[in-house]
This record gives sequence, structure tokens and C-alpha cells, in this order.
Amino acid sequence: MRYKGILLFVIILLLLGCGSKVDTSDEVEKALDAAISQVEIPSVIQEEAIALPDSINTVQIIWSTDHPEYISFEGVITRPEPEAGSQKVTLSATFSLAGVIRTVRYEVTVSAIPPEEIIASALASLNIGSMEAVTDDLNLPTSIGKVEVSWISSHPEYLDQNGKVKRPLFGHENVGVSLTASLSYLGKTASKIFSVTIISSDIEPFDYSKILGFACNIEPTLLEAGDPGYYLVSNEREFLEVLAYENNAKKGTIAAKVIEITSDLDLGYSEVLAKYPEVTFNDTIFREHKTPQTHPL
Repeated sequence: MRYKGILLFVIILLLLGCGSKVDTSDEVEKALDAAISQVEIPSVIQEEAIALPDSINTVQIIWSTDHPEYISFEGVITRPEPEAGSQKVTLSATFSLAGVIRTVRYEVTVSAIPPEEIIASALASLNIGSMEAVTDDLNLPTSIGKVEVSWISSHPEYLDQNGKVKRPLFGHENVGVSLTASLSYLGKTASKIFSVTIISSDIEPFDYSKILGFACNIEPTLLEAGDPGYYLVSNEREFLEVLAYENNAKKGTIAAKVIEITSDLDLGYSEVLAKYPEVTFNDTIFREHKTPQTHPL
């Protein structure tokens, strides 16, 4: 009788133990079901990131992706370029609790960046500096990333489509120019207008009618570069201006004694006038006076 009682007690303990295991297993499954139901992944993604939880209550979650270049396992989104189009990505979530593992896969489409967004970003970044008092050539970009940029000027004679500036002559009014940037990308376009003010030249035109001739009555070796009366010139305008210098303390000029020419010069009247249209000439200078034969030393 004593042995029967012991056996009955053991059987009861075993039954209680089995019942406990069943209950624990059910709780794990319910916890996993609850965690899985709380994870919501959109089927189409346009945002910069999505939330990928690493745990929900006591359930641990590990994420993986078949295209980390578009969605990382941390949920960072890199949207495809417009040329690539939208991309499909499979996210895998591994849920685990008490040694029980479940894997759930989510099919996601990452939307490509629309061309309009690319152009809008390029347009916002387009900056050519201050345009209120332009005296030098402009650096006009022809592209921003993959976006092409072209330019149209309302006054190409003062500012052309390449950014080349030609200032109004001395004494003339400043010139206002409307400079339009046209952006294009994959058939989409946008434009931006810049108001530019071209400042007139601050160099007073030189009157070459003052030139009466040229003479050198000393040996060039008696003077060196930097000495009064010794001039270095590299173009026709500099040469003719130096020829006209007089000993004038008020003007701060000294008559030329030696002129060192550093490049070939073309001193024909028509050629000089064509090259420097802003200056005034007395054509009798070229007819009545022999222009010295010049060449680099």
C-alpha cells in the first residue's frame, strides 16, 4: 500500500510538469504572435527611414535585407535615382523567444526619386555670387550633378551665355542684364532669373592723337628695368600710351627713354582700332609719322 501511494504521487508530479510545459509553450507562441502583429512595414516607401524595432517586450527581432543599398538592416532608406526606377526589396525579420524562432518576410517597393525633385534641388543650390556690381567674367556652371544648365542673356553684347563680360565704355551708364538659367533633366525643366548689373569701365579712353613721334638718344644699356623712363610693354595699347608720356610732374609721367617690348606688336591703324575700339585715334598719326619698327628684344 505504501508503494502504491508513492507511485501515485510521482504520477501526479509528472502530470503537473507536463501541464506546465504546455502552458509555457502556449505563452511563447502568443508572445511571438503579438510581436509580429505589432510590426507594420509599408508596401511602398518614399521616406528617408522606417522603424525596424529590435525587440518588442521580451521578443528579440533581427532584421536582414536582400538590397542593403536601398534599405539597410537599420531601416535607412536610399531611394534609387530616376533612371533606375523604383526597386523591390525583401526585408526579413527573425522573431525569437525562449528558443522559439519565427521568420517573417516583408515585400517592399522603394520609390525612385522623381526628376522634378532632382531639378528642384539643383535649382535651390544654383548660386553665381553677387550680381550687383559685376566687372569681371562670371563662372556660369553648365551642369549640376546630372542636371544640365544653359544660360540666356538679355544683353549678350555685355554678358554672353558663357559668362564673358564686356563693360560699357567709360562715362556710359551701367547696364542691367537679365540672366536666365534653364535647367533640364529627363525631360523635366525649370528656370531661374538673375538680375545682373554690369559696371561701366573706370578706365578713361586714351587719346592717341597726342602721340607725335618716338626717339631714343641713349644706349639702352644705360638704363635698367624699373629706372625712370624705362618701360616694359606687352601690347599695342601700352606701347602707344608710353610713346605719349611727357615729363609731367602733375600727371606723374616721365618721357620714355627705353621701351622694352615683350611680344610682337601690330601697329597698323586699322588693326589697333579694331583691337581697341574704345579708344580714340587721330589717323594722321599713322599717316604723317613713321611708326617705329618694333620686335621683342
